Amino acid sequence: MKDWKSQTEDFNQTTHESSGIETSSGEHAQYLQKLSFYNKCLAFVCLEIKLDMKLFLSILDEHKKTAQTLKEMLEEILKLLRNWTVKNDKDSETETTKNDETSTAVQTIEPPQQTDNNETLQAEETTIKSSNNQSDEIKVYTLNGFTLTIINKVQDFGQEIQERIFDTFNKVYPKMRERFNKEATKNVTLIVDSELNETAHTSLFYRHYFLANKTIKIHSAHFKETPLDTGTITHELMHVIHWSYRNSGPLWLIEGLADYARWKYGYDTDQEKLTNFESKHNYTDSYKVTARFLVWLEVKVNDTVVDRLNEGLQKKQYQNGTLWEEITQKSVDDLWNEYTKNPDLSK
Repeated sequence: MKDWKSQTEDFNQTTHESSGIETSSGEHAQYLQKLSFYNKCLAFVCLEIKLDMKLFLSILDEHKKTAQTLKEMLEEILKLLRNWTVKNDKDSETETTKNDETSTAVQTIEPPQQTDNNETLQAEETTIKSSNNQSDEIKVYTLNGFTLTIINKVQDFGQEIQERIFDTFNKVYPKMRERFNKEATKNVTLIVDSELNETAHTSLFYRHYFLANKTIKIHSAHFKETPLDTGTITHELMHVIHWSYRNSGPLWLIEGLADYARWKYGYDTDQEKLTNFESKHNYTDSYKVTARFLVWLEVKVNDTVVDRLNEGLQKKQYQNGTLWEEITQKSVDDLWNEYTKNPDLSK
């Protein structure tokens, strides 16, 4: 029996020698059944997105060494394939590969909503079932050059909630990227899970957190109970924007900017109201406390202060300790003292 790498290289050669996927689907299906579950998933996704197998294997090799389980390996594959996802034509047919232990299906679906320009939202949905009958549902939503991949690990996390999450992504992320970081990724992955690490940060009763680079992880229970919550997604998307300069300033400011974005762009205004000022607050309290301070600065001091703070973080200018003075001619402590005396946000 050849090892997995030799098998997939042979499969790649067979694919390129054939006259096309459509004309050789029978050969491919027969060959796939001879492979292990892992090899089938690997070969299938590479065929589906027309990715050169040898290129993919060279990138995957180092990841394979660190993956401990099949589930981890598949998650690594999904991360690597994000940037290679191709948009299926509207009339593309569903292709399915089955055997006793697994079923993998890719289909193009059309959710009912439309954009303001009457463009129909297209989504590619992939379901990978493991040998113990658990499944991760993978949906790739693409619109206007932006892509959100939702990896759903919870069986009863419904289509309607996922579509609302994409609707939030589509409404807020392009605007935030345009304003705060035009170089930020256009491809974001969101993992829905019911079991998150106990050490993860808690911004609400349930835990939601930003993992790394382009990936957000959210707790399914919160969105089942409050499906209209757009602010949590907006907050975490701001961390995606900030990823390239994540260590360039204090955490309280990073989280304050994320909650500023929640208030500014999280379009469910009733949920995204700023917290009321209290005398016990401090600008380093982070989240909504810092966000309210930033809004006050925009209204009372300088309407470009948030943009200039963000730019300073990008350019790693915060560490020199003079950024606040350069922007406002005052220290952050002096500004906070003024704020505490008159925290009203009206102009």
